[in-house]
Amino acid sequence: MKKILFLLALSMFTTLAFSQVKFGVRGGFSSANVNSNEIDFPGGGMDSLALGISNLTGGYHFGFFLQARMKKFFIQPEVVFNSNRADFQLKDLSDSQGRDAILTERYNYLDIPVMMGLKLGALRLQAGPVGHVYLDSKSDLLRFDEYSTTFETMSYGYQAGFGLDIWNIVLDIKYEGNFSDFDDHIRIDNEKINFSDAPSRWIFSLGVAF
Repeated sequence: MKKILFLLALSMFTTLAFSQVKFGVRGGFSSANVNSNEIDFPGGGMDSLALGISNLTGGYHFGFFLQARMKKFFIQPEVVFNSNRADFQLKDLSDSQGRDAILTERYNYLDIPVMMGLKLGALRLQAGPVGHVYLDSKSDLLRFDEYSTTFETMSYGYQAGFGLDIWNIVLDIKYEGNFSDFDDHIRIDNEKINFSDAPSRWIFSLGVAF
């Protein structure tokens, strides 16, 4: 947390040296993706069940940004509330009819990306680091005693893409990759469950600059 606050404070301070600075608000949605495999529960009262990721539905976000320019170079720190949802498919291996249940997990983060790049007329080419500050979550899987969640307080990733500034309208399309696996927070019988792969997503946002 201290690292991301330092990075945000440094980027804010850096903007004071830039010739053009504008503030804005933004919102939008994202699509999420992760490669996953189905896992069997290791034992206990859930040893006849298997769990897999049915769907990552992405989510929505809203927040504010500060864009500072010096000639063709710009820096754009952002603070964005981000809400996401994941659906898990729970299979009962003892059920010969193969009936499955869909259980939902929702989780919220405060995302702090710091985008940097070139501004070529209305077009922006950008990339930079992003920090995710965990806020809270709700999961249908918590109905099972063997299941628990341990979210990292802070995780990191990167974003890259392009943007358009048309009058006071700000449009951004970015790809995000992460350095932490999606399943780092999942525990069953206090053992980490490995679905494999870190999550990625496309982020689409529309904002207004002042």
